[in-house]
Amino acid sequence: MHVVFGITGRTAGVAARALVERSTRVRGVGRNAERLRPFVDLGIEAFVGNVEDATSVQHALAGAVAAYLLIPPNFAVDDFRAFQRRAADALANGVAKAAVRHVVLLSSLGANHPAGTGPIVGLHELEQRLRGIPRLHVLSIRAGYFMENFLMNVEMVRTMGILGTPAPRHAPLGLIAAADIGRYAARRLHALDFNGFEVVNLIGPSLLTMEEVAKALGQAIGKPELAYVQFSHEDAKKGLLEAGLKPQLAALYLEMHQGAAAGLLQPEPGTSVVNTDTPIQEFAQAFGAAYRQAA
Repeated sequence: MHVVFGITGRTAGVAARALVERSTRVRGVGRNAERLRPFVDLGIEAFVGNVEDATSVQHALAGAVAAYLLIPPNFAVDDFRAFQRRAADALANGVAKAAVRHVVLLSSLGANHPAGTGPIVGLHELEQRLRGIPRLHVLSIRAGYFMENFLMNVEMVRTMGILGTPAPRHAPLGLIAAADIGRYAARRLHALDFNGFEVVNLIGPSLLTMEEVAKALGQAIGKPELAYVQFSHEDAKKGLLEAGLKPQLAALYLEMHQGAAAGLLQPEPGTSVVNTDTPIQEFAQAFGAAYRQAA
């Protein structure tokens, strides 16, 4: 039995389906029974669980030989860091009590740093908790920035005619398609070919600047001259708050961008880097479809 947490998310759902294709028994964990139903139709065992509750995590992991772990997004909480700490504690304690031996963790570039990376600090803390569990083998996938996050900019591109973020214009960034993470995680979970604490930095085919991202997205929507604008942190914060983010989470996202500009979101020296296949041009087609649907 392999247990996949956050199965209704972008990476875990792909991982679960890929494991099923390899004839692996899968138990999928999510917060909403109705959203789990399509996975049941695939032969996946559904488990409604709570990653903030160690007992729930332990029960979800009962009989498992391996698990895919993540801290799911939660935009509703006022204190996002407290939510991350609760989830990290529950996941680590649940794994220890269930005596699971292999875990693949969805982490992030920059998770080797204990501060200065915004929400990624929560993943650093979870990595440290898992490191301390005896006889547990962990593969930490330190993934790049999800290409799919740019879908949140569709309305900006449509109404303002620009792509804007706080990221520097010319700094090379490690981006990745979420599905590539899921496929890679499934392959390693199926093989169970990692020991101790292994780190893999997972990014797309090449590093990209924000200008290159804007060019690719612009071409997909018929606006090849789409401009990239680097927002000031004041303007970016205002935009995040107007979009509905809680003040603390908005501040954490800005800290993450500052950390990226300072070079903190780079592969840790001595760890491996794996490049995945999906180029930005392929994702741009999905962006273009979302753009046309919003028009």
